[in-house]
Amino acid sequence: MNRTPRLSIRAAKALWLCILFSLVMSPAAISADDNRSLVLNVYLDWTGKALITGYADSLEGLSFLTSSQYSYDNSTSQLYALTNTLTSKAGDAWTLQIHSYGSYERYSMVLFLPGDAMLSSINPSEGLSYLVSSTNQSLAVDLQGYDLMDPSVVVEYRQPLLTSSNVSSVNASMQPAKKSQTYFAMAASLVLIACLSAFWILRRRVGMHSRMTSRSEPQEIGRQDAPGRESDESLHSDSVCGEDMHEGAQDIDQHAEESPRTPFIPGSEPIEITREMAAVIETLTNRERTVIETLLRKSGRMTQADLRYETGIPKSSLSGILNSLERRKLIKKREWGRTNVIEIAEWFVSRKERS
Repeated sequence: MNRTPRLSIRAAKALWLCILFSLVMSPAAISADDNRSLVLNVYLDWTGKALITGYADSLEGLSFLTSSQYSYDNSTSQLYALTNTLTSKAGDAWTLQIHSYGSYERYSMVLFLPGDAMLSSINPSEGLSYLVSSTNQSLAVDLQGYDLMDPSVVVEYRQPLLTSSNVSSVNASMQPAKKSQTYFAMAASLVLIACLSAFWILRRRVGMHSRMTSRSEPQEIGRQDAPGRESDESLHSDSVCGEDMHEGAQDIDQHAEESPRTPFIPGSEPIEITREMAAVIETLTNRERTVIETLLRKSGRMTQADLRYETGIPKSSLSGILNSLERRKLIKKREWGRTNVIEIAEWFVSRKERS
């Protein structure tokens, strides 16, 4: 007689479990990674080993990391990896394959092949566009895409085989570089020793001068005979010290005006963003875009400390972002005391609208 209520309770529990399972597996629950971004630079050497740097919102779907040495910062989304599993070869024919699984709102990857590589074919997945450029040291393949599912690329290229003559030429070319590095290290050591010696001598002279001044002060005080004379001399010394301090302040102000290292004070007039500038800014990450837009609002030049205050980006993250922008020739960075002055590159702000 009690079987019917027990069956109804079990059916209700099963129904609740089905509802919970459907909520967990609903599109709203699994769409957390649908807006991921992936911005990577892949540097290949002549042995096929790859150095990977950049930003990734999530490591899920990056299958090449399973057999790689990598480090990932969850707070900044910075990724550094070293692997030799992306390439395979047959004779002088090489194949580079990179597969990423999942949905990506933005996908940007630049492949830097060895300078003597000769491209055979580039096969990107649907939705990916690419641009090939060459420099003296590498061959770059720039891949870009938006709203992609499981993006991948296969690049085939040829690279001359490394023979004994090539090995000897490579070793011969590396020897001058090693010698120049040795000479540079020796010169840097000598300069450091000279600077330390000069600093020690200057500090010793300052100490001797301060000791001599402290010894001469009691003798000057002993010469003050009458109270009236003491007051007159004290007033005279105060006026002389005031004139000296005023002249010293004028010298310091004049030196500060003549110093070429005086930092630039950002103006109030922002730089207008043209269509070509906006097209370049669209290729940046959110934080890189924030840095560039903040600089443009401040007339294109700020100190790194002010830039960190304006953007709210942590110090360690901002340094990596500025290095990335400097490598892309979008900014220039120069030292100023304990901070840096960040400037928008002249070629970027001088781009005019094309009719």
